[in-house]
Amino acid sequence: MVIVEQSVAAVEQMTVILNLVHRMPGTRVKADISTVETKADKELLRLTKDVLGAESYKAIRAHKGDTAAQMRAWSLPSMLRNGMYLMPLTLVEKATQYLEKRQVEYLALVQTFMAEYRDESEDGIIPRARRRLADQFDESNYPDSTELENMFGISWRLLTFSTPTKLRSISRQLYEAEKQKAVEAGKELLESVRVLLRAEMKKLVDHMVDMLTPRTDGKRRGFHDTLTENLAEFLETFEHRNIVKDDDLTKLAGKAADLLKGVDVELLREDDDVRKSVHDDFEKLKGQLDKLVAERPKRAISFTDEE
Repeated sequence: MVIVEQSVAAVEQMTVILNLVHRMPGTRVKADISTVETKADKELLRLTKDVLGAESYKAIRAHKGDTAAQMRAWSLPSMLRNGMYLMPLTLVEKATQYLEKRQVEYLALVQTFMAEYRDESEDGIIPRARRRLADQFDESNYPDSTELENMFGISWRLLTFSTPTKLRSISRQLYEAEKQKAVEAGKELLESVRVLLRAEMKKLVDHMVDMLTPRTDGKRRGFHDTLTENLAEFLETFEHRNIVKDDDLTKLAGKAADLLKGVDVELLREDDDVRKSVHDDFEKLKGQLDKLVAERPKRAISFTDEE
């Protein structure tokens, strides 16, 4: 018998939710459309302006994006909202150490931005905005520097799945109902991990095949080192992220790892024979992944034996 309650236990025992919060002020505000000449009905138009327009702000935003991308690479694919990452316990320490390092970098970038914001010379953010925005400049769009600095921040916390036991003292019926909801949520979550992890690998392999396929004119396609690096990183963390013990995908991940061994990116760019050989190998793997992704789940996922 499949004991489906184990699906919840599996989630609780092998994962935590890492809740990452980046705080940043917005840069776009409503502009005065009455100063714009147009034949269009202005009630149908919306005009905004970028009140900062600073490269130092863009650097903070890029840093935020890179941090989130790394969290996605280490976490399990899931339907959790943005900023929530289902993290295997085996990668939690690595992830938090990384975030501690990124936090220091983030705050340093904020200080660079704030120095530019406080700069009253013509190179400062506000004097530059006054020149560039002209009659659209509004002093009220620029808060006190201390207030603005407090709008930035990066923090995280670890959350776990569980049914609050205190509910049992209030209502046994309510507790059992919530427990059953947790069971169903655990089953759905694990199945989504299986489906999405397969889709993630398929996307990487599809991209590999596409980029190694010649253009219609026979010329090679150009590609970045990330073509192989992204797949290599997926394979490196696959064992940690495969909490559903997807044997079929494990076999294909092993094949992909074997195919990547010894692949020289520069040789892949320049040598047509090497490129064709690697392309053909990954095209076969792609076909196997296509079939795997097309499969529908045949039964509930279980982490116990059937009897």
